[in-house]
Amino acid sequence: MDSVLLSASTASHLRAFVAVRIELLSGPIINLIDGSGVVTFPVNGSSVTFTGYDNTFGSLGAANSVAERVADEAPRFSCTLMPPSEQALGTLNDPLQQGSKVYAWWGLYNDDTGTVIGVPELLWNGKLDTVKVSISANAMTAEIDTTSAFDRLFTAEEGQRLNGEWHRSIWPNETGLDYTYDATTDVYWGMEAPAKAAVSYASVQSGGAMNQYR
Repeated sequence: MDSVLLSASTASHLRAFVAVRIELLSGPIINLIDGSGVVTFPVNGSSVTFTGYDNTFGSLGAANSVAERVADEAPRFSCTLMPPSEQALGTLNDPLQQGSKVYAWWGLYNDDTGTVIGVPELLWNGKLDTVKVSISANAMTAEIDTTSAFDRLFTAEEGQRLNGEWHRSIWPNETGLDYTYDATTDVYWGMEAPAKAAVSYASVQSGGAMNQYR
């Protein structure tokens, strides 16, 4: 964490904020903070302004903590937008948006000076995965679930199959794996793989007799 941000994190007169940036593949870029107000800080070398309300995509309703469980799940982050129109809701829920870059920061803002303190901490850098739409009598929400690059490690059956088609993509006309089907290996995330069972043999020859020890 930035040293200036860290030292100021215990001050009582500063306001904390969460900023979310969604770079939709269709073109629009959404820059929102929780609550109201305006903050500006550098993103990838350029100064970017985040507001509490976007005229097209509405406001940020919630931003959940980054979640990770050892061994069985890659890190994930989700946030909820409150779009003002069906068109905006449809844009967010378009399957072609899957893979859009999503960032999230935590930072501090000085209300007296109108400036961001130090450099906001980048909490998340991932990609849009799915969007869950909820429509009620008085509100519409889009819960955006994102995933990290590490999610690819859990695609246990992609790139690890021992089969004839994959084998021939590297060695044309080679048929050595034609009768091997869907042989996979397990991927262990955040922990070491279990030790494989091993059996050792030793022999002692005495008087013509062979004794084996397992």
